[in-house]
Amino acid sequence: MYLALLETAGNQRYIFATNKLRENVGASELTYRAGTQWVLESVDTVLKRNGHTPLALWDTEAQVFRDRLRQHGHRCAEIRQPVEVVVVTSGKAILLIQAEKIAQDIIREVTAHALREAPGLDLCGCYIEWKDSTPIGDALRMVHHRYEVAHSGLPGPVMRFMRLPFFAECATSGLPANTLQHIEGQDNPPRRVSATVSSKRDVVKPARTRLDRVLRRVYPDFTFADNIDNLTGDWHAIIHADGNGLGQLFLKFDEYINQNALELNREYLSTYREFSIALEECTEAAFMHALHVIPEEAYRQETTVPLVPLVLGGDDLTVICDGKYALNFARAFLQAFERFTGEHTVIRAIAAQVSSEDTPYLSSCAGVAIIKPNFPFFTAYDLAEDLLHSAKIVKNEIVVPCSALDFHVLHDSSVVTLSSIRAHLQLQDASASSSLYTRPYIISDLPPDDLERIWVERRTWGLLVDRAKKLRHEEDGRRQLPTSQMHMLRAGLFDGRLESDALYAAMAHRYEKQGIRAFEGDAGSLFHREPVPGDVQKVEYATGLLDAMDAADFLTHTAEGRPL
Repeated sequence: MYLALLETAGNQRYIFATNKLRENVGASELTYRAGTQWVLESVDTVLKRNGHTPLALWDTEAQVFRDRLRQHGHRCAEIRQPVEVVVVTSGKAILLIQAEKIAQDIIREVTAHALREAPGLDLCGCYIEWKDSTPIGDALRMVHHRYEVAHSGLPGPVMRFMRLPFFAECATSGLPANTLQHIEGQDNPPRRVSATVSSKRDVVKPARTRLDRVLRRVYPDFTFADNIDNLTGDWHAIIHADGNGLGQLFLKFDEYINQNALELNREYLSTYREFSIALEECTEAAFMHALHVIPEEAYRQETTVPLVPLVLGGDDLTVICDGKYALNFARAFLQAFERFTGEHTVIRAIAAQVSSEDTPYLSSCAGVAIIKPNFPFFTAYDLAEDLLHSAKIVKNEIVVPCSALDFHVLHDSSVVTLSSIRAHLQLQDASASSSLYTRPYIISDLPPDDLERIWVERRTWGLLVDRAKKLRHEEDGRRQLPTSQMHMLRAGLFDGRLESDALYAAMAHRYEKQGIRAFEGDAGSLFHREPVPGDVQKVEYATGLLDAMDAADFLTHTAEGRPL
């Protein structure tokens, strides 16, 4: 038999290649189709062509084809079914195939489909021969290695669009223009667009219809916003979330299933398929749950959810929403992801093997970039992605599954990369270095042993919320702590740790009843000491004051929002 893998590469680069939201939505839809619709339709086309009965698994409603896939009792190895679908998800598919020619034809059919309908999408397929005497886990690692070799030998998608001898440039992507196209709903003259951009725009409506179907499974009368004009408020936010360690989990899947199942390739395939389906379902369920934090006043239209989903597939989530509730939305999503994965029987069993019986769930991290509405989307997404990577440092500090969130409120657009932003928040004096931030913040409920560690204790979500409350208005409209004094304290941080602590000591006794000591790290100081990561012999200082001041205006809605 033959094990085939089809997978897209450079997804983020392809989806967020321009600042045009329509093109981002369309690119995400094409990536989704490449691993699902085009694969399942190509399987049926090839089977029909070779005189076999089509599997008929595809349906535009995602839950329908997932259920069909679950019920797909055709066991390739046992009853000589020509094709068995192991995994189909956004941007990736794994198939078990009886004949080499059918494997070749399916890969040819899918990749040709991508070239026609999604020029610019980087899709590659490969296959290996597999004998059932070889553990299927080894075979999956082999086909992934074959994919890396095959993909590395291919020219990148940009090589498909030659610029010589002459060309007219696309108005948004910089690629060679292919056609003139009107923008729907606008009276502007048609603009030159490339084949890549045109293909993305063509599937925007179906993409929004598919995402609305996900919403309507739970909330029948609602739809998502189709553009950022439906968002209220002076701030927008890009939220980018991704599961922790799932790539390695899939590559070592055989180490985490029932030991008896290692002798049964069939059990492995069934568990692998169910785990993949369940992961998507849990991500969608967590996303739906997080919608509850959106406050009533955020709705401009009665049944339009003021949020634009860009990516919702596998364990990935990218959305645009009002900055006012972005932090709470991300927090709610991460908590719900842990809960739903912990409640699913198959995921729970695998997660217990990966970590321990005490933490049988999967975790995720998120980056939240809060920006002004006119700020370039592409740059904001890059910042959100960097914040996501920053949040994932919790994996180095905490052994158990742990969800975390990092955020930045972009007041100054002259410095937009996270490395530059954080470099401005690092100070050095004669004794030690000081960080004017303690992000990321931990969302998970951790065991007491972990909570007692300084690094963890100073980065809990509850601590950030408690500090932010001290900076907000009371019921009579006054602030608990005077704004002018807190901004003076903030400015003092940049003069150095010793100078800012002297300033803090001068005002601490005056505002003790108002809760100013909530911002203390070590006793009498705004800073706390902690070991330098990777070198426990050294210490550095950090303060959470700036974190709380940045978050204060974006944590005004801590309870559940509008019931949909």
